[in-house]
Amino acid sequence: MLELERMSEKHDPIHTRLRRSGDWHGSAGGPKTLQEWVAVDDYMGFFEHCELLLKAGTLKTQAFKSLYGYRVENIAANPVLVRAKLIQEKEYWLEFLDLCKRLKIEPVETAG
Repeated sequence: MLELERMSEKHDPIHTRLRRSGDWHGSAGGPKTLQEWVAVDDYMGFFEHCELLLKAGTLKTQAFKSLYGYRVENIAANPVLVRAKLIQEKEYWLEFLDLCKRLKIEPVETAG
C-alpha cells in the first residue's frame, strides 16, 4: 500500500483538478489539451493496474476503497471523462469499469 501511495503521487495534478474544490470536479470541466488527456489516461491506467492487483488478491478491496475509492468516484463523477473514456472508448477501459463495479461506483450518466 505504501508503494501505491508513492506511485499515486505522480498523478497529483489530475487528482487535484478532480477534487471537490478542483476546476474539473463534477460537471465543472475537463481536459482540453493532448497533455491533459495523456495525464488522465495515465491516472485511470494506474487504477486499472490496481484492479488487476485486486483481482489477483494482492490488494484487499476494503483497504483499497478506504484509501482510493473517493479518487475513483471523482473520475466517475466527471461527465467529460465518462463520455470520452467510459462510453466512447469503453473497450479500452474494461478494468477501470470492473473497478467501478467492485467499489459499487456508478459513473455519472451523460447526455449524447
